[in-house]
Amino acid sequence: MPQKSSLQLNLRQRQYLAQSQVQLARMLELNAPEMDEAVRREVEENPALEAEEETAPAQTTDDGRPFTETAEQMRKADYADPDDIPYYRLQVRNAGRDDDSVPFIPADNVRSLYDILLDQLRALPLEPDIRTATRYIIGNLDSNGYLRRTSQGIADDILFDLGADLSPRTVEKALDTVHNLEPYGIGASDLRECLLIQLRHRPGSQQRDDAIRILEEAFEAFSMKHTHRIISQLHLSEKRVEEAVAEILTLNPKPGAALGEGPGSQAAPVIPDFIVDVHDSEITISLNNRIPELRISETFRRAVKDMEKNAVRRREARRAGKLSGASEFMTTRYNDAREYIRLLKTRQTTLFSVMTAIVEAQREYFLTQDVRKLKPLGIKDIAEATGYDISMVSRATAQKFVATPWGILPLKYFFSTSVVDNGGRRKTPESEEKPEREEFTAKAVMELITRLVEEEDKKHPLSDEKLRQAVVAAGYPVARRTVAKYRENLHIPVARLRRKM
Repeated sequence: MPQKSSLQLNLRQRQYLAQSQVQLARMLELNAPEMDEAVRREVEENPALEAEEETAPAQTTDDGRPFTETAEQMRKADYADPDDIPYYRLQVRNAGRDDDSVPFIPADNVRSLYDILLDQLRALPLEPDIRTATRYIIGNLDSNGYLRRTSQGIADDILFDLGADLSPRTVEKALDTVHNLEPYGIGASDLRECLLIQLRHRPGSQQRDDAIRILEEAFEAFSMKHTHRIISQLHLSEKRVEEAVAEILTLNPKPGAALGEGPGSQAAPVIPDFIVDVHDSEITISLNNRIPELRISETFRRAVKDMEKNAVRRREARRAGKLSGASEFMTTRYNDAREYIRLLKTRQTTLFSVMTAIVEAQREYFLTQDVRKLKPLGIKDIAEATGYDISMVSRATAQKFVATPWGILPLKYFFSTSVVDNGGRRKTPESEEKPEREEFTAKAVMELITRLVEEEDKKHPLSDEKLRQAVVAAGYPVARRTVAKYRENLHIPVARLRRKM
């Protein structure tokens, strides 16, 4: 059978990112502390790159006048042409290595729940098997202090992990020992048992005894806040039920949560990437980092300059394969250092431009600190305002924080979609003459819901429908399901669970 051969021509279009673009994207993703560490590592790894040492300025000038020039002004003076000064240095107070604007980060020396309970266990005279089981139980408590395993399951785990064959009865004795350790409530299997353990360690009183009865015999009615069911079921007066419930509400439902989980459990303070200061109607934006001024080592600079003078001989040597490894190393490191300095300046300029666009878009909020002044804003809006690609803006705002006079906020706080747009209807020729509804953000509605819940009558809390009516009356036309969603996002319970008995 004759074989046929054919030639086909296919045209494909592909987009590749240059190495510098990938490196810039990674630099944009880093926050201030991470970028400081990345610059330090780069300086250590690249001998052609070095950080300029900042010396303390003299107290007086040559003519005896006080020296008032700041480190930032001195850096700007190093540029021969004002047009060469990076954009972010013209309007930003960068934190230098000698500045005190970065907060002190205390060491995390929090003791774990395991250590606290183990200290109490050492002082108790226990049998070896019970002590072994008790230590194992303490090591298996969750972050809230609960034990989610049965006695038989713990006994099986001890046999498998430690090779000790203990009976479930021994494990139960060890669990009783854990229940007597402070904070009381540790080692409970559920909320009901946790509260009962705490009550049984309190001095005897009528309120305590009634509280124990409520938890043992009418826990479901208590959890549903049905006071009338508790009264009829236990045959107690309304006053005694109220006093018992008040006693229960003083207990800690998560006795182990406040004790920490050891070093690292309490995160260090968030270090903001930007600082925004507001004075009257003036808003000042600063990049908050401790990145030193970088420059190329004079040794590498002179060596590369000498090699450029002998460019012809270097090209001939390269073609002949006789270029020395030292020359290749010097050239590569020099180019890497120069490119890194350029990308670092681009990164700083990009971050400052993005933050400036955010402040301009939310200017009313920064001047008033009123969450209702926040405007609907998206990544696309900032991309259009700055001229950057959406992916660059997304990287520049991810995991970044800004310090304001009223607290540290994540940049994503300023991004929010509009709850309604022209009443949720499309504009038609008939509706063009009607005034459009003012756009508002979800944060404005959530702030109003929070205020309404705080001010409500706790004996008759507002349902989602009543909250919706109040929100609509305030000028925010939203649906009930929207109110319910925002209430859940705020971790506000439903009206039934907010009722005070």
